[in-house]
Amino acid sequence: MLEKHAAPDGLILIARRNCALSPRQLGGVFVALVMLSLAIATFCVWLGAWVVLPWAALEISAVGVAFLVWGRHANDGERIRVSRARVEVETHRASRVGRHEFNPQWLQLVTEPVRLPGASHRLLLRSEGREVEVGRYLDEAGRVRLAKELRAALAQMRESSEDSF
Repeated sequence: MLEKHAAPDGLILIARRNCALSPRQLGGVFVALVMLSLAIATFCVWLGAWVVLPWAALEISAVGVAFLVWGRHANDGERIRVSRARVEVETHRASRVGRHEFNPQWLQLVTEPVRLPGASHRLLLRSEGREVEVGRYLDEAGRVRLAKELRAALAQMRESSEDSF
């Protein structure tokens, strides 16, 4: 999902994955699954099939681990702030936050082909020997839109900085 917001001195683009459930909603689904599984396992224990209870606990543990991994990455994304003075890229992956700052006058937006099935290209911001990938959580159409928005914003910032001289 790509969001575009106007800032007083430029533009803010937020690219993040499209999540059907928030981490809080996911917790609610997990609690419901635990209750259902324990109800079924308790009924089976009451019927004499006690071995179902440990298997239910194992199953719920595996689902819990999967939900934790998914929940940690639910808010992954990038925040790109374009202004005349600089371009700031903030990447969020699980609990890690990376910050990159570039000069918009020297920044290049590069499209690089990917040799993986189902993916066609990736977007890179390059300047002064450094690069950062953006749009990794977007689908193909979202990456195309992000590239278009970034190119337009960079061109506008470069023109406005040339006009100020």
